[in-house]
Amino acid sequence: FPVTILSITIPINIELRAGDKLKVKLPNQSVSSEREKNIYDDKNSGVYLINKISYEVIRDNSKGLIAVSNVELIRDNLGS
Repeated sequence: FPVTILSITIPINIELRAGDKLKVKLPNQSVSSEREKNIYDDKNSGVYLINKISYEVIRDNSKGLIAVSNVELIRDNLGS
């Protein structure tokens, strides 16, 4: 079956594990008249399963060192 894969970087959260579920709300990228009706993308937003997670410390010129979680999320294309 078709699968959607989404890779995101979020502020560090060491409590997240592979197998956990995350509810993701993605912004609506359609024409502005549609965005006014619904700010979120109903088709691609929803519950995703964490497939992989890693942690990293990156250097930001304005903020210094920042710890982040790199998360690979998956879900079937049936909108579950």
